[in-house]
Amino acid sequence: MDFSIYRRKVSGCYTGKAVGGTLGMPFEGNLATRHLTGYDPVPDRMLPNDDLDLQVVNLEIIRRFGLPVNRRHLSTMWEYTQDGGPDEYGPARWNVSLRRYAPLSGYYCNKFYAGMGAAIRSELWACLAPGDPALAVRLAMEDACSDHYADGMEACMFLAAIESAAFVESDRDRLIEIGLSYIEPDGRLARGIRDSIGYYEQTRDPYAARELLLEHYYVQNWTDVTINLCLIVISWLASEGDFSKAICTAAGLGYDTDCTCATLASILGIINPDAISLEWTAPIGDTLVLSCGIMGTHEPETIGGFCDLVADTAVQVCEYYDAAVKLENAPALSVIPHWTEDCHAADGFDCTHESMVACTPLTLRLIYPETVSLIPGRPDTYTLVLRNPAGTTLSGEVKLSLPDGWQVEPASATFTLEPSAEMRVKLTITAAMMEKRRPRDNNLDLDFTVNGISWRVSAGLPTAIPWLRENLLTGEVEQIEAHEVFQTVPAGRWCYRTAMKVNEFMQVRMGVMSQRPFTAKFNGKEVSSGDGSFYVPAFHRGRTAVNLSTDRLDGCWNYVEIIVEDGEPGELFFGLARQHSCGEWLIGVEYSLAPLLQ
Repeated sequence: MDFSIYRRKVSGCYTGKAVGGTLGMPFEGNLATRHLTGYDPVPDRMLPNDDLDLQVVNLEIIRRFGLPVNRRHLSTMWEYTQDGGPDEYGPARWNVSLRRYAPLSGYYCNKFYAGMGAAIRSELWACLAPGDPALAVRLAMEDACSDHYADGMEACMFLAAIESAAFVESDRDRLIEIGLSYIEPDGRLARGIRDSIGYYEQTRDPYAARELLLEHYYVQNWTDVTINLCLIVISWLASEGDFSKAICTAAGLGYDTDCTCATLASILGIINPDAISLEWTAPIGDTLVLSCGIMGTHEPETIGGFCDLVADTAVQVCEYYDAAVKLENAPALSVIPHWTEDCHAADGFDCTHESMVACTPLTLRLIYPETVSLIPGRPDTYTLVLRNPAGTTLSGEVKLSLPDGWQVEPASATFTLEPSAEMRVKLTITAAMMEKRRPRDNNLDLDFTVNGISWRVSAGLPTAIPWLRENLLTGEVEQIEAHEVFQTVPAGRWCYRTAMKVNEFMQVRMGVMSQRPFTAKFNGKEVSSGDGSFYVPAFHRGRTAVNLSTDRLDGCWNYVEIIVEDGEPGELFFGLARQHSCGEWLIGVEYSLAPLLQ
Protein backbone atom coordinates (compact mmCIF):
# COMPACT_ATOMS: atom_id res chain seq x y z
CA MET A 1 0.00 0.00 0.00
CA ASP A 2 1.30 3.42 -0.86
CA PHE A 3 1.98 5.41 2.29
CA SER A 4 -0.01 8.44 1.11
CA ILE A 5 -3.16 6.33 0.66
CA TYR A 6 -2.65 4.71 4.05
CA ARG A 7 -2.09 8.07 5.75
CA ARG A 8 -5.36 9.46 4.34
CA LYS A 9 -7.24 6.47 5.73
CA VAL A 10 -5.64 6.95 9.16
CA SER A 11 -6.83 10.55 9.03
CA GLY A 12 -10.33 9.34 8.14
CA CYS A 13 -10.20 6.93 11.06
CA TYR A 14 -9.29 9.44 13.75
CA THR A 15 -11.27 12.33 12.31
CA GLY A 16 -14.25 9.99 12.39
CA LYS A 17 -13.35 9.01 15.95
CA ALA A 18 -13.39 12.65 17.06
CA VAL A 19 -16.59 13.45 15.17
CA GLY A 20 -18.50 10.39 16.38
CA GLY A 21 -17.38 10.75 19.97
CA THR A 22 -18.41 14.41 20.02
CA LEU A 23 -21.80 13.64 18.48
CA GLY A 24 -22.56 10.79 20.85
CA MET A 25 -21.15 12.17 24.10
CA PRO A 26 -24.24 14.21 25.16
CA PHE A 27 -26.35 11.05 25.08
CA GLU A 28 -23.90 8.61 26.70
CA GLY A 29 -25.73 6.22 29.01
CA ASN A 30 -29.14 7.50 27.93
CA LEU A 31 -31.31 4.50 27.07
CA ALA A 32 -34.00 6.53 25.31
CA THR A 33 -34.10 6.74 21.53
CA ARG A 34 -34.05 9.95 19.47
CA HIS A 35 -33.81 11.12 15.88
CA LEU A 36 -30.83 13.30 14.96
CA THR A 37 -29.60 14.96 11.79
CA GLY A 38 -26.46 16.60 13.21
CA TYR A 39 -24.70 17.70 16.37
CA ASP A 40 -27.06 18.48 19.25
CA PRO A 41 -25.83 20.78 20.68
CA VAL A 42 -23.36 22.07 18.08
CA PRO A 43 -19.88 22.01 19.71
CA ASP A 44 -17.07 24.54 19.36
CA ARG A 45 -14.35 21.91 19.80
CA MET A 46 -13.79 18.16 19.98
CA LEU A 47 -15.17 16.73 23.21
CA PRO A 48 -12.58 14.72 25.18
CA ASN A 49 -13.26 11.02 25.51
CA ASP A 50 -11.53 7.93 26.90
CA ASP A 51 -12.16 6.34 23.48
CA LEU A 52 -9.25 8.37 22.12
CA ASP A 53 -7.45 9.24 25.37
CA LEU A 54 -6.20 5.72 25.96
CA GLN A 55 -5.10 5.25 22.36
CA VAL A 56 -2.91 8.33 22.73
CA VAL A 57 -1.49 6.79 25.92
CA ASN A 58 -0.93 3.38 24.33
CA LEU A 59 0.88 4.88 21.36
CA GLU A 60 3.25 6.72 23.70
CA ILE A 61 3.88 3.47 25.59
CA ILE A 62 4.80 1.66 22.37
CA ARG A 63 7.11 4.43 21.25
CA ARG A 64 8.70 4.55 24.71
CA PHE A 65 9.15 0.85 25.48
CA GLY A 66 9.47 -0.45 21.92
CA LEU A 67 8.53 -3.66 20.12
CA PRO A 68 7.06 -6.18 20.37
CA VAL A 69 3.81 -4.78 21.71
CA ASN A 70 2.95 -6.61 24.92
CA ARG A 71 0.48 -6.58 27.79
CA ARG A 72 3.08 -5.91 30.48
CA HIS A 73 4.14 -2.60 28.98
CA LEU A 74 0.59 -1.66 28.01
CA SER A 75 -0.49 -2.20 31.62
CA THR A 76 1.39 1.00 32.45
CA MET A 77 -1.52 2.75 30.71
CA TRP A 78 -3.17 3.08 34.12
CA GLU A 79 -0.29 5.23 35.38
CA TYR A 80 -1.51 7.99 33.07
CA THR A 81 -5.06 7.98 34.45
CA GLN A 82 -5.37 10.14 37.54
CA ASP A 83 -8.58 8.53 38.76
CA GLY A 84 -9.78 5.02 39.47
CA GLY A 85 -11.95 5.23 36.40
CA PRO A 86 -15.39 3.80 35.72
CA ASP A 87 -16.42 0.17 35.47
CA GLU A 88 -13.63 -2.13 34.22
CA TYR A 89 -10.95 0.55 34.52
CA GLY A 90 -11.31 0.55 38.32
CA PRO A 91 -10.39 -3.08 39.08
CA ALA A 92 -7.78 -3.11 36.30
CA ARG A 93 -5.95 -0.11 37.69
CA TRP A 94 -6.25 -1.53 41.23
CA ASN A 95 -4.88 -4.93 40.17
CA VAL A 96 -1.93 -3.48 38.28
CA SER A 97 -1.00 -1.20 41.17
CA LEU A 98 -0.80 -4.33 43.34
CA ARG A 99 1.44 -6.16 40.81
CA ARG A 100 -1.32 -8.36 39.45
CA TYR A 101 -0.63 -7.70 35.79
CA ALA A 102 -2.48 -8.58 32.58
CA PRO A 103 -4.31 -10.73 31.78
CA LEU A 104 -5.03 -11.26 35.50
CA SER A 105 -5.71 -7.54 35.86
CA GLY A 106 -8.66 -7.86 33.48
CA TYR A 107 -9.99 -10.98 35.17
CA TYR A 108 -9.71 -10.71 38.94
CA CYS A 109 -12.62 -8.96 40.69
CA ASN A 110 -13.85 -7.58 37.35
CA LYS A 111 -17.61 -7.76 36.75
CA PHE A 112 -17.25 -5.37 33.81
CA TYR A 113 -15.13 -7.72 31.71
CA ALA A 114 -17.76 -7.42 28.96
CA GLY A 115 -17.71 -3.62 28.94
CA MET A 116 -16.76 -1.33 26.05
CA GLY A 117 -13.42 -0.15 27.46
CA ALA A 118 -11.20 -2.25 25.17
CA ALA A 119 -13.45 -2.21 22.11
CA ILE A 120 -13.11 1.57 21.94
CA ARG A 121 -9.31 1.25 21.73
CA SER A 122 -9.36 -1.05 18.70
CA GLU A 123 -8.55 1.53 16.01
CA LEU A 124 -4.92 1.90 17.05
CA TRP A 125 -4.22 -1.78 16.45
CA ALA A 126 -5.93 -1.68 13.07
CA CYS A 127 -3.95 1.38 12.02
CA LEU A 128 -0.69 -0.26 13.11
CA ALA A 129 -1.54 -3.38 11.09
CA PRO A 130 -3.44 -2.08 8.04
CA GLY A 131 -4.78 -4.82 5.79
CA ASP A 132 -3.53 -7.55 8.16
CA PRO A 133 -6.48 -8.46 10.45
CA ALA A 134 -4.61 -11.36 12.04
CA LEU A 135 -1.81 -9.07 13.24
CA ALA A 136 -4.29 -6.38 14.32
CA VAL A 137 -6.14 -8.96 16.43
CA ARG A 138 -2.88 -10.22 17.92
CA LEU A 139 -1.95 -6.69 19.01
CA ALA A 140 -5.49 -5.93 20.21
CA MET A 141 -5.48 -8.95 22.51
CA GLU A 142 -2.33 -7.71 24.24
CA ASP A 143 -4.16 -4.48 25.05
CA ALA A 144 -7.67 -5.77 25.76
CA CYS A 145 -6.59 -8.35 28.34
CA SER A 146 -5.45 -5.55 30.65
CA ASP A 147 -9.06 -4.81 31.65
CA HIS A 148 -11.26 -7.43 29.95
CA TYR A 149 -11.67 -11.08 29.10
CA ALA A 150 -14.23 -13.20 27.20
CA ASP A 151 -16.75 -10.95 25.36
CA GLY A 152 -14.94 -7.75 26.29
CA MET A 153 -11.71 -8.95 24.69
CA GLU A 154 -13.52 -10.50 21.72
CA ALA A 155 -15.24 -7.18 21.01
CA CYS A 156 -11.86 -5.50 20.60
CA MET A 157 -10.67 -8.34 18.38
CA PHE A 158 -13.82 -8.18 16.24
CA LEU A 159 -13.50 -4.44 15.66
CA ALA A 160 -9.73 -4.49 15.15
CA ALA A 161 -10.15 -7.13 12.44
CA ILE A 162 -12.87 -5.10 10.67
CA GLU A 163 -10.94 -1.85 10.88
CA SER A 164 -7.70 -3.43 9.66
CA ALA A 165 -9.45 -5.11 6.74
CA ALA A 166 -11.22 -1.82 5.90
CA PHE A 167 -7.87 -0.45 4.68
CA VAL A 168 -8.09 -2.86 1.72
CA GLU A 169 -11.76 -3.96 1.68
CA SER A 170 -14.90 -1.79 1.44
CA ASP A 171 -17.72 -4.34 1.30
CA ARG A 172 -19.70 -4.07 4.55
CA ASP A 173 -20.95 -7.64 4.71
CA ARG A 174 -17.52 -9.02 3.92
CA LEU A 175 -15.98 -6.87 6.67
CA ILE A 176 -18.48 -8.08 9.26
CA GLU A 177 -17.73 -11.68 8.34
CA ILE A 178 -13.99 -11.02 8.66
CA GLY A 179 -14.60 -9.66 12.16
CA LEU A 180 -16.73 -12.64 13.14
CA SER A 181 -14.07 -15.07 11.92
CA TYR A 182 -11.78 -14.03 14.80
CA ILE A 183 -14.19 -14.62 17.68
CA GLU A 184 -15.93 -17.61 19.23
CA PRO A 185 -18.77 -18.48 16.80
CA ASP A 186 -21.09 -19.76 19.52
CA GLY A 187 -20.34 -16.98 22.00
CA ARG A 188 -22.87 -14.38 23.13
CA LEU A 189 -21.21 -11.62 21.08
CA ALA A 190 -21.15 -13.53 17.79
CA ARG A 191 -24.71 -14.77 18.27
CA GLY A 192 -25.88 -11.25 19.07
CA ILE A 193 -24.29 -9.80 15.95
CA ARG A 194 -25.73 -12.47 13.66
CA ASP A 195 -29.14 -12.16 15.31
CA SER A 196 -29.03 -8.37 14.95
CA ILE A 197 -28.39 -8.70 11.24
CA GLY A 198 -31.49 -10.88 11.11
CA TYR A 199 -33.51 -8.41 13.22
CA TYR A 200 -32.71 -5.60 10.80
CA GLU A 201 -33.41 -7.73 7.71
CA GLN A 202 -36.74 -8.70 9.29
CA THR A 203 -37.84 -5.16 10.19
CA ARG A 204 -35.86 -2.83 7.89
CA ASP A 205 -36.11 -0.38 10.77
CA PRO A 206 -33.14 0.22 13.13
CA TYR A 207 -35.39 1.18 16.05
CA ALA A 208 -37.54 -1.93 15.67
CA ALA A 209 -34.38 -4.05 15.33
CA ARG A 210 -33.10 -2.46 18.55
CA GLU A 211 -36.24 -3.54 20.41
CA LEU A 212 -35.81 -7.12 19.24
CA LEU A 213 -32.16 -7.01 20.30
CA LEU A 214 -33.05 -5.83 23.81
CA GLU A 215 -35.81 -8.40 24.07
CA HIS A 216 -33.25 -11.18 23.65
CA TYR A 217 -29.97 -9.70 24.97
CA TYR A 218 -30.88 -7.10 27.61
CA VAL A 219 -28.64 -6.70 30.65
CA GLN A 220 -28.63 -3.86 33.17
CA ASN A 221 -25.15 -2.58 32.25
CA TRP A 222 -25.50 0.01 29.46
CA THR A 223 -21.83 -0.42 28.48
CA ASP A 224 -22.33 -4.12 27.62
CA VAL A 225 -20.36 -4.93 24.46
CA THR A 226 -22.90 -7.26 22.91
CA ILE A 227 -25.67 -4.67 23.05
CA ASN A 228 -23.45 -1.82 21.87
CA LEU A 229 -21.65 -3.67 19.07
CA CYS A 230 -25.00 -4.93 17.83
CA LEU A 231 -26.26 -1.33 17.76
CA ILE A 232 -23.18 -0.41 15.70
CA VAL A 233 -23.97 -3.19 13.22
CA ILE A 234 -27.66 -2.24 13.03
CA SER A 235 -26.76 1.42 12.40
CA TRP A 236 -24.27 0.40 9.72
CA LEU A 237 -26.85 -1.78 7.98
CA ALA A 238 -29.43 1.01 8.09
CA SER A 239 -27.08 3.70 6.78
CA GLU A 240 -27.01 2.57 3.13
CA GLY A 241 -23.41 3.75 3.00
CA ASP A 242 -24.19 7.29 4.18
CA PHE A 243 -21.74 8.49 6.87
CA SER A 244 -24.10 11.06 8.41
CA LYS A 245 -27.05 8.69 8.51
CA ALA A 246 -24.92 5.97 10.08
CA ILE A 247 -23.60 7.98 13.01
CA CYS A 248 -26.88 9.81 13.62
CA THR A 249 -28.65 6.46 13.78
CA ALA A 250 -26.06 5.16 16.24
CA ALA A 251 -26.57 8.22 18.43
CA GLY A 252 -30.33 7.81 18.11
CA LEU A 253 -30.34 4.21 19.35
CA GLY A 254 -28.94 5.17 22.76
CA TYR A 255 -26.78 3.22 25.22
CA ASP A 256 -23.00 3.90 25.05
CA THR A 257 -23.49 6.43 22.28
CA ASP A 258 -20.13 8.17 22.35
CA CYS A 259 -18.50 4.78 21.82
CA THR A 260 -20.91 3.44 19.20
CA CYS A 261 -20.82 6.65 17.17
CA ALA A 262 -17.04 6.98 17.39
CA THR A 263 -16.41 3.36 16.42
CA LEU A 264 -18.76 3.37 13.44
CA ALA A 265 -17.43 6.74 12.27
CA SER A 266 -13.89 5.36 12.43
CA ILE A 267 -14.75 2.34 10.29
CA LEU A 268 -16.49 4.46 7.69
CA GLY A 269 -13.67 7.00 7.80
CA ILE A 270 -11.12 4.31 6.98
CA ILE A 271 -13.22 3.02 4.11
CA ASN A 272 -13.79 6.49 2.64
CA PRO A 273 -12.12 9.49 4.30
CA ASP A 274 -13.94 11.83 1.90
CA ALA A 275 -17.30 10.76 3.36
CA ILE A 276 -16.71 13.01 6.40
CA SER A 277 -18.04 16.39 5.32
CA LEU A 278 -17.33 19.89 6.64
CA GLU A 279 -20.61 19.95 8.57
CA TRP A 280 -18.94 17.43 10.88
CA THR A 281 -15.33 18.62 10.91
CA ALA A 282 -15.72 22.42 10.92
CA PRO A 283 -17.32 22.70 14.40
CA ILE A 284 -14.64 20.62 16.14
CA GLY A 285 -11.52 21.67 14.24
CA ASP A 286 -8.28 19.70 14.39
CA THR A 287 -7.17 20.33 17.97
CA LEU A 288 -6.57 17.12 19.93
CA VAL A 289 -8.41 17.40 23.26
CA LEU A 290 -7.76 14.88 26.04
CA SER A 291 -9.73 14.36 29.24
CA CYS A 292 -8.46 16.30 32.25
CA GLY A 293 -7.77 13.01 34.10
CA ILE A 294 -5.09 12.04 31.56
CA MET A 295 -1.72 13.30 32.77
CA GLY A 296 1.92 12.71 31.97
CA THR A 297 1.48 12.21 28.21
CA HIS A 298 3.34 14.07 25.48
CA GLU A 299 0.63 14.17 22.84
CA PRO A 300 0.68 16.30 19.65
CA GLU A 301 -1.40 19.45 19.53
CA THR A 302 -3.60 18.22 16.69
CA ILE A 303 -5.45 15.16 15.49
CA GLY A 304 -3.37 15.35 12.33
CA GLY A 305 -0.18 15.32 14.37
CA PHE A 306 -1.38 12.22 16.21
CA CYS A 307 -2.11 10.54 12.88
CA ASP A 308 1.45 11.31 11.81
CA LEU A 309 2.78 9.50 14.88
CA VAL A 310 0.47 6.54 14.25
CA ALA A 311 1.64 6.30 10.64
CA ASP A 312 5.31 6.60 11.59
CA THR A 313 4.86 3.79 14.13
CA ALA A 314 2.87 1.63 11.70
CA VAL A 315 5.66 1.51 9.12
CA GLN A 316 8.01 0.12 11.74
CA VAL A 317 5.41 -2.27 13.21
CA CYS A 318 4.67 -3.72 9.77
CA GLU A 319 8.35 -4.22 9.10
CA TYR A 320 9.07 -5.71 12.54
CA TYR A 321 6.20 -8.22 12.39
CA ASP A 322 6.65 -8.94 8.66
CA ALA A 323 3.02 -7.87 8.12
CA ALA A 324 0.91 -8.96 5.17
CA VAL A 325 0.79 -5.37 3.90
CA LYS A 326 3.89 -3.21 3.49
CA LEU A 327 3.74 0.59 3.48
CA GLU A 328 5.80 1.97 0.59
CA ASN A 329 7.21 5.44 -0.05
CA ALA A 330 7.06 6.43 3.61
CA PRO A 331 8.89 9.59 4.74
CA ALA A 332 11.91 9.48 7.03
CA LEU A 333 11.10 7.69 10.27
CA SER A 334 11.84 8.12 13.93
CA VAL A 335 13.47 5.11 15.58
CA ILE A 336 11.33 2.89 17.81
CA PRO A 337 13.43 0.53 19.94
CA HIS A 338 13.11 -3.26 19.96
CA TRP A 339 13.40 -4.82 23.39
CA THR A 340 13.85 -8.19 21.64
CA GLU A 341 14.16 -9.38 18.08
CA ASP A 342 11.86 -12.29 18.93
CA CYS A 343 8.44 -10.93 17.91
CA HIS A 344 6.74 -13.88 19.64
CA ALA A 345 8.50 -13.34 22.97
CA ALA A 346 5.36 -12.08 24.70
CA ASP A 347 2.66 -13.77 22.63
CA GLY A 348 -0.41 -15.34 24.12
CA PHE A 349 -1.28 -16.68 27.54
CA ASP A 350 -2.49 -19.98 28.95
CA CYS A 351 -5.47 -18.62 30.86
CA THR A 352 -7.03 -15.45 32.25
CA HIS A 353 -5.74 -16.12 35.77
CA GLU A 354 -2.09 -15.48 34.97
CA SER A 355 0.11 -12.39 35.12
CA MET A 356 2.98 -11.22 32.95
CA VAL A 357 5.32 -10.05 35.70
CA ALA A 358 8.26 -8.99 33.49
CA CYS A 359 9.47 -8.85 29.89
CA THR A 360 13.21 -8.49 30.26
CA PRO A 361 15.85 -9.80 30.76
CA LEU A 362 13.51 -12.81 31.01
CA THR A 363 9.88 -12.88 30.02
CA LEU A 364 8.20 -14.03 33.22
CA ARG A 365 4.60 -15.20 33.68
CA LEU A 366 2.95 -16.40 36.88
CA ILE A 367 -0.08 -18.67 36.52
CA TYR A 368 -2.32 -18.40 39.59
CA PRO A 369 -4.82 -20.98 40.86
CA GLU A 370 -8.25 -20.44 39.35
CA THR A 371 -9.55 -18.86 42.55
CA VAL A 372 -6.53 -16.48 42.48
CA SER A 373 -6.62 -15.54 46.18
CA LEU A 374 -5.06 -17.61 48.97
CA ILE A 375 -6.79 -19.00 52.04
CA PRO A 376 -4.39 -18.97 55.02
CA GLY A 377 -3.02 -22.38 55.90
CA ARG A 378 -4.14 -24.01 52.66
CA PRO A 379 -1.50 -24.82 50.00
CA ASP A 380 -2.15 -23.55 46.47
CA THR A 381 -0.38 -24.42 43.24
CA TYR A 382 1.18 -21.80 40.95
CA THR A 383 3.27 -22.12 37.80
CA LEU A 384 6.21 -19.86 37.01
CA VAL A 385 6.91 -19.64 33.27
CA LEU A 386 10.33 -18.33 32.17
CA ARG A 387 11.17 -17.54 28.54
CA ASN A 388 14.40 -16.25 27.08
CA PRO A 389 13.78 -13.27 24.75
CA ALA A 390 17.50 -12.61 24.23
CA GLY A 391 19.58 -13.69 21.27
CA THR A 392 22.03 -15.59 23.49
CA THR A 393 21.77 -18.39 26.04
CA LEU A 394 20.87 -17.28 29.56
CA SER A 395 21.82 -19.31 32.63
CA GLY A 396 21.11 -18.53 36.24
CA GLU A 397 19.04 -19.01 39.36
CA VAL A 398 15.84 -17.60 40.80
CA LYS A 399 15.19 -17.45 44.55
CA LEU A 400 11.67 -16.95 45.85
CA SER A 401 10.75 -15.20 49.09
CA LEU A 402 7.46 -14.44 50.82
CA PRO A 403 6.33 -12.63 53.99
CA ASP A 404 7.51 -14.17 57.23
CA GLY A 405 5.50 -17.24 58.15
CA TRP A 406 4.58 -18.03 54.54
CA GLN A 407 6.02 -21.04 52.73
CA VAL A 408 6.98 -21.73 49.10
CA GLU A 409 8.24 -24.98 47.60
CA PRO A 410 10.65 -25.04 45.88
CA ALA A 411 12.32 -21.92 47.23
CA SER A 412 14.70 -21.67 44.27
CA ALA A 413 15.32 -23.03 40.78
CA THR A 414 18.22 -23.01 38.33
CA PHE A 415 17.85 -22.75 34.57
CA THR A 416 19.67 -22.63 31.27
CA LEU A 417 17.58 -21.26 28.41
CA GLU A 418 18.49 -21.12 24.74
CA PRO A 419 17.07 -18.16 22.75
CA SER A 420 13.22 -18.35 22.67
CA ALA A 421 13.27 -21.41 24.97
CA GLU A 422 10.78 -21.72 27.83
CA MET A 423 10.85 -23.40 31.24
CA ARG A 424 8.06 -24.04 33.76
CA VAL A 425 8.43 -24.36 37.51
CA LYS A 426 5.56 -25.65 39.68
CA LEU A 427 5.27 -23.81 43.00
CA THR A 428 3.32 -24.62 46.13
CA ILE A 429 2.55 -21.54 48.22
CA THR A 430 0.97 -21.61 51.68
CA ALA A 431 -0.07 -18.38 53.36
CA ALA A 432 0.49 -17.98 57.10
CA MET A 433 -2.62 -18.20 59.28
CA MET A 434 -2.62 -14.45 60.10
CA GLU A 435 -5.36 -14.88 62.71
CA LYS A 436 -4.78 -11.50 64.37
CA ARG A 437 -5.03 -9.53 61.15
CA ARG A 438 -4.96 -10.41 57.50
CA PRO A 439 -3.36 -8.08 54.94
CA ARG A 440 -5.26 -8.45 51.70
CA ASP A 441 -2.25 -7.74 49.47
CA ASN A 442 1.09 -9.56 49.72
CA ASN A 443 4.26 -9.93 47.64
CA LEU A 444 6.04 -12.87 46.08
CA ASP A 445 9.58 -11.59 45.47
CA LEU A 446 11.70 -13.25 42.80
CA ASP A 447 15.44 -12.62 42.94
CA PHE A 448 17.25 -13.51 39.73
CA THR A 449 20.93 -13.94 39.05
CA VAL A 450 21.62 -14.45 35.34
CA ASN A 451 25.04 -14.38 33.68
CA GLY A 452 26.36 -12.56 36.73
CA ILE A 453 23.67 -9.86 36.81
CA SER A 454 21.10 -9.72 39.66
CA TRP A 455 17.67 -8.13 39.81
CA ARG A 456 14.32 -8.48 41.61
CA VAL A 457 10.72 -8.50 40.40
CA SER A 458 7.57 -8.97 42.47
CA ALA A 459 4.12 -10.44 41.97
CA GLY A 460 1.06 -9.61 44.05
CA LEU A 461 -0.67 -12.38 46.01
CA PRO A 462 -4.13 -11.48 47.32
CA THR A 463 -5.69 -13.31 50.24
CA ALA A 464 -9.38 -14.12 50.55
CA ILE A 465 -11.69 -11.96 52.67
CA PRO A 466 -12.89 -13.70 55.86
CA TRP A 467 -16.56 -13.45 56.88
CA LEU A 468 -18.76 -14.84 59.60
CA ARG A 469 -22.00 -15.96 58.00
CA GLU A 470 -25.04 -16.56 60.17
CA ASN A 471 -28.15 -18.36 58.99
CA LEU A 472 -30.86 -16.14 60.45
CA LEU A 473 -33.44 -18.94 60.16
CA THR A 474 -31.42 -21.53 62.14
CA GLY A 475 -28.91 -19.42 64.07
CA GLU A 476 -26.00 -21.48 62.73
CA VAL A 477 -22.75 -19.49 62.31
CA GLU A 478 -19.83 -20.48 60.06
CA GLN A 479 -16.59 -18.89 58.89
CA ILE A 480 -16.34 -18.51 55.12
CA GLU A 481 -13.71 -17.16 52.75
CA ALA A 482 -14.62 -14.87 49.84
CA HIS A 483 -12.02 -15.18 47.09
CA GLU A 484 -13.14 -11.89 45.56
CA VAL A 485 -15.16 -8.83 46.50
CA PHE A 486 -18.06 -10.90 45.11
CA GLN A 487 -19.54 -14.03 46.63
CA THR A 488 -22.60 -16.21 46.13
CA VAL A 489 -25.33 -15.97 48.76
CA PRO A 490 -27.31 -19.22 49.19
CA ALA A 491 -31.09 -19.28 49.42
CA GLY A 492 -32.29 -18.20 52.85
CA ARG A 493 -31.87 -15.16 55.09
CA TRP A 494 -28.27 -14.45 56.08
CA CYS A 495 -26.12 -12.07 58.10
CA TYR A 496 -22.53 -11.44 56.95
CA ARG A 497 -20.04 -9.85 59.35
CA THR A 498 -16.37 -8.93 59.12
CA ALA A 499 -13.95 -6.44 60.68
CA MET A 500 -11.73 -4.26 58.54
CA LYS A 501 -8.96 -1.76 59.16
CA VAL A 502 -8.24 1.27 57.01
CA ASN A 503 -6.49 4.62 57.43
CA GLU A 504 -8.78 6.54 59.76
CA PHE A 505 -7.92 9.87 58.08
CA MET A 506 -8.86 8.61 54.62
CA GLN A 507 -12.19 9.43 53.07
CA VAL A 508 -13.69 6.08 52.15
CA ARG A 509 -16.61 4.97 50.01
CA MET A 510 -18.15 1.62 50.91
CA GLY A 511 -19.94 -0.15 48.10
CA VAL A 512 -22.55 -2.81 48.80
CA MET A 513 -24.84 -4.38 46.21
CA SER A 514 -26.86 -7.57 46.18
CA GLN A 515 -29.18 -9.40 43.84
CA ARG A 516 -31.56 -9.69 46.80
CA PRO A 517 -32.87 -7.05 49.25
CA PHE A 518 -30.22 -6.14 51.82
CA THR A 519 -29.35 -3.79 54.66
CA ALA A 520 -25.75 -2.76 55.45
CA LYS A 521 -24.48 -1.48 58.79
CA PHE A 522 -21.13 0.12 59.56
CA ASN A 523 -19.98 0.22 63.18
CA GLY A 524 -23.50 -0.58 64.28
CA LYS A 525 -25.31 2.09 62.25
CA GLU A 526 -27.35 1.41 59.13
CA VAL A 527 -25.67 3.13 56.19
CA SER A 528 -27.23 1.67 53.04
CA SER A 529 -29.86 -0.70 51.70
CA GLY A 530 -31.19 -1.97 48.42
CA ASP A 531 -34.13 -3.89 47.05
CA GLY A 532 -32.04 -6.19 44.80
CA SER A 533 -33.56 -4.89 41.59
CA PHE A 534 -30.35 -3.23 40.34
CA TYR A 535 -27.04 -5.08 40.35
CA VAL A 536 -24.22 -3.40 38.42
CA PRO A 537 -21.49 -3.52 41.06
CA ALA A 538 -19.36 -0.39 40.87
CA PHE A 539 -18.72 2.41 43.33
CA HIS A 540 -20.32 5.07 41.11
CA ARG A 541 -23.40 3.12 40.02
CA GLY A 542 -26.75 2.97 41.72
CA ARG A 543 -27.45 4.48 45.12
CA THR A 544 -26.14 1.85 47.51
CA ALA A 545 -22.55 3.10 47.85
CA VAL A 546 -22.03 5.32 50.90
CA ASN A 547 -19.29 7.80 51.81
CA LEU A 548 -17.84 7.14 55.26
CA SER A 549 -16.65 10.42 56.71
CA THR A 550 -13.59 10.29 58.92
CA ASP A 551 -15.65 10.62 62.10
CA ARG A 552 -17.19 7.24 61.30
CA LEU A 553 -13.84 5.46 60.92
CA ASP A 554 -12.01 3.91 63.82
CA GLY A 555 -8.22 3.80 63.65
CA CYS A 556 -8.22 0.10 64.42
CA TRP A 557 -11.18 -2.16 63.67
CA ASN A 558 -14.41 -1.17 61.94
CA TYR A 559 -17.34 -3.56 61.83
CA VAL A 560 -19.35 -4.36 58.72
CA GLU A 561 -22.66 -6.18 58.88
CA ILE A 562 -24.79 -7.03 55.85
CA ILE A 563 -28.18 -8.73 56.15
CA VAL A 564 -29.40 -10.35 52.94
CA GLU A 565 -33.06 -11.24 52.79
CA ASP A 566 -34.45 -14.60 51.70
CA GLY A 567 -34.62 -15.48 48.02
CA GLU A 568 -33.00 -17.46 45.23
CA PRO A 569 -29.19 -17.89 45.30
CA GLY A 570 -27.57 -14.67 44.13
CA GLU A 571 -24.49 -12.53 44.38
CA LEU A 572 -23.26 -10.06 47.01
CA PHE A 573 -20.71 -7.30 46.36
CA PHE A 574 -18.73 -5.54 49.07
CA GLY A 575 -15.76 -3.29 48.43
CA LEU A 576 -13.99 -0.10 49.45
CA ALA A 577 -12.85 2.88 47.40
CA ARG A 578 -11.83 6.49 47.73
CA GLN A 579 -14.67 8.97 47.58
CA HIS A 580 -13.69 11.09 44.60
CA SER A 581 -15.20 10.65 41.14
CA CYS A 582 -15.87 7.03 40.15
CA GLY A 583 -14.07 5.70 43.19
CA GLU A 584 -10.47 4.54 43.13
CA TRP A 585 -10.34 1.01 44.52
CA LEU A 586 -8.71 1.04 47.94
CA ILE A 587 -5.25 -0.37 48.60
CA GLY A 588 -3.98 -1.38 52.03
CA VAL A 589 -7.16 -2.76 53.63
CA GLU A 590 -6.77 -5.42 56.32
CA TYR A 591 -9.40 -7.85 57.60
CA SER A 592 -9.85 -9.98 60.70
CA LEU A 593 -12.47 -12.09 62.43
CA ALA A 594 -10.62 -11.97 65.76
CA PRO A 595 -12.46 -8.86 67.04
CA LEU A 596 -15.77 -10.59 66.28
CA LEU A 597 -14.82 -13.83 68.02
CA GLN A 598 -13.57 -12.30 71.27
